[in-house]
Amino acid sequence: MRHRGLLHPNRVPAFVEWANAHGYDQEEAKGDYEVLRLRARDRGRRAPPMSFYQRTRTDHLTAFDAGLQLVRRFLRECPNPRKRRNP
Repeated sequence: MRHRGLLHPNRVPAFVEWANAHGYDQEEAKGDYEVLRLRARDRGRRAPPMSFYQRTRTDHLTAFDAGLQLVRRFLRECPNPRKRRNP
């Protein structure tokens, strides 16, 4: 399963910092459309990487399966401070 509208490109640096604090290492992205690759630190090199793709520089990132779960967890724990909240 994938989702294309969760992670805005402006939030990527905060997401990478949060993921590093939660046991994920950033790896070099491969290909033209892959912009971010993370791998779980505690599982060693056998853990499959989580890849995040972007078709154009203005699109949100596309996340798949485990990466999608990680993005949703990030958004729950670190809400966007610029987003309006209803009282």
